[in-house]
Amino acid sequence: MDGVLVNSELTWHNQGQDFLQNLYGKEVFKKMGSTMGMTLDTEYETASKYGFRMEKRKYYELYDNQAKIIYSKSKITPGLNEFILFLEKKGFTLGIVSASRQTWIDLVLARIPLRKKFSYILSINDRKELRPKPYPDSYLEAIKVLNAVPETTIILEDSNSGIQAARAAGALTIGFREHLPPDYQQTGAHFYANSLKEVLDIVKMFCSQRW
Repeated sequence: MDGVLVNSELTWHNQGQDFLQNLYGKEVFKKMGSTMGMTLDTEYETASKYGFRMEKRKYYELYDNQAKIIYSKSKITPGLNEFILFLEKKGFTLGIVSASRQTWIDLVLARIPLRKKFSYILSINDRKELRPKPYPDSYLEAIKVLNAVPETTIILEDSNSGIQAARAAGALTIGFREHLPPDYQQTGAHFYANSLKEVLDIVKMFCSQRW
């Protein structure tokens, strides 16, 4: 979802840095490095390794309040409705696998007119039994629930941990670059796309080879 359906990763980078530095402290925040693709629990555990201390309930409360601000300022990816309709016409079943909390996902879905086209939504952070990205657990779970198979599955990802997870799940993996923060370098995808129009071209090629 983040960085694919909505430009929230870029919004966090541009407008959420002060919040994160104040939350963790500048030294801890610097040591953590990029948090793209991390679940909130993984981020909490990573920060704790570097000395961050806060009760988790309070941590969630502060982060949830900031997330409401970030998502209200984030833009839905241009061409998303047309993209969803094309995939539906081609017979694809759509799902969302996100490191974000379900409450954050709901904030974004409320702004997507065709949200009911998504047959399955999985918040990795809220499914404690699933290992987070870069492990493939969440994608394998979604593929199973949707009665799909990896060989005919396409996954759009923006983070490198997500790309690793998608590849490990056996799916065709597209690195989506439209909303990447400056200097973030994607690696490991089968293909890369700078817009949903470019993603469509890849999907059309995939369909022509598979069906």
